[in-house]
Amino acid sequence: MKTTRIGWRLARLSLLLMTAGTVSAERVPDKFIPTAALKYGTASTTRIKADELAKFDLLMVSEFHDRVWAEGDLSSWQALKRRNPDMVVLVYQSGPILYNTAPWGRYGDWDWMLANHGPDQPLPQRWISRGEKSGKTLAGIAYPGTRVMNLANTDWLQYYWQSVHKHWWGSGRNVGADGVFADNWHYTLPYQGRYTIADTKTPDRPEEYLANGEYDQARCTELLAASINAVVAGFNSTPERPLLCPNFGYMEKHPEWWEALDSSAHPPFAAMQEAGLVQRYGGGLRSFQWDTKVETMRRMKNVAVVMACHGDGLAGQGLERLDAVDTKGNLGPGATGWDGLWFALTSFLMALNEEKTNGYLLFTLWNYADPYWLDEFDPTFLHLGRPLGDYQVRDGVAFREYEDGWVVANKTYGQNRTNLAVPGGGQARVISHACLKNPEAAPLVSSFDLPYYRGVVLLKPGRQLGNSDNPRG
Repeated sequence: MKTTRIGWRLARLSLLLMTAGTVSAERVPDKFIPTAALKYGTASTTRIKADELAKFDLLMVSEFHDRVWAEGDLSSWQALKRRNPDMVVLVYQSGPILYNTAPWGRYGDWDWMLANHGPDQPLPQRWISRGEKSGKTLAGIAYPGTRVMNLANTDWLQYYWQSVHKHWWGSGRNVGADGVFADNWHYTLPYQGRYTIADTKTPDRPEEYLANGEYDQARCTELLAASINAVVAGFNSTPERPLLCPNFGYMEKHPEWWEALDSSAHPPFAAMQEAGLVQRYGGGLRSFQWDTKVETMRRMKNVAVVMACHGDGLAGQGLERLDAVDTKGNLGPGATGWDGLWFALTSFLMALNEEKTNGYLLFTLWNYADPYWLDEFDPTFLHLGRPLGDYQVRDGVAFREYEDGWVVANKTYGQNRTNLAVPGGGQARVISHACLKNPEAAPLVSSFDLPYYRGVVLLKPGRQLGNSDNPRG
């Protein structure tokens, strides 16, 4: 039987009450945009303070931060939840396909595994994958400290989830965390074809994932899908019932993998799409496969999509990057970091369901080391009420109506649109970052222009841009 997101929420609340003592009764007003932050790095690189970080709905974070925001006897996670009891905290861990031998990434006993379940063992005992040519342990070429594991061995999967659970919830150092953000875990092998014999530069391939001398993609997908099911079921069998969010990806190429994940017997709480609606791969701010990503997220019923939107190479420090003009991406001439945010935000709202359970928006121009809470995320400034149906497309531009207005995104590359009529033949205020805090400064118009890969809000006459005219949670 599938575990519902409501059940997860109740389990988190129960655990929070048991472990964090008395929490503040004050809750954040109902969010319009569910937001996520991803924080890698070490304590010495941490700028953000607890008051700012606690505004996010979902935090994915490396273990080095368990005392960064601690207060007295409270762990970092408990201290954040005193400010926002609904916050979900997921600690970083590698998925079961690649074991991280670095001191900070280990769980269980690697030396024992190597001695008793290494590549020299027969298949029933082999947990560590064996090189096709060398018969030796293999490493991922991008991260030489990783080791390829044998997902065909269900004993390894059981050891994985039990060891991860013990590492985090059996040590007492992870009190207040809700689950695990597991890297490199999707329906294809990480770095496929790019492995070497461990501690060398000699290429080799893991024999357990080959058929007739080639990678067997169907077999890989089957094993990786089964591994997620097994770990979610294992986590659910523990008193803490940790949540799982794999770094899943590949939505633009394989939306069917997301559909399969969503309909699996034991779907994870969430999964991250690292190349989001705006992304940095290729340099700058870029968008591609808009329709596939929006439609895939829109159809998700059980798994929330962490839509990771990001840019690279913009000039400046900190928030200065939002004002910088991008010269490397494909969002069009003059596109700034703010333009990237608004295209990502409006596109995300095309796919978000009314219950706000199928997605979290992550936006960063600062890699994953320094999240910023932006005014656009604050319902005081942006809250359009409930959606009034699904999005519609007109001349390559997507419109979705909400109670207070429309979100609009020009999704068609290279096609600037002029004299777009306000839906219904009426008037509206065209809202962007420039007038977010002063929407009355935008005049009422009956038509507007919208360059490609840009997004705006159309505010209906007499409506408020923030949540002052919408119910609070």
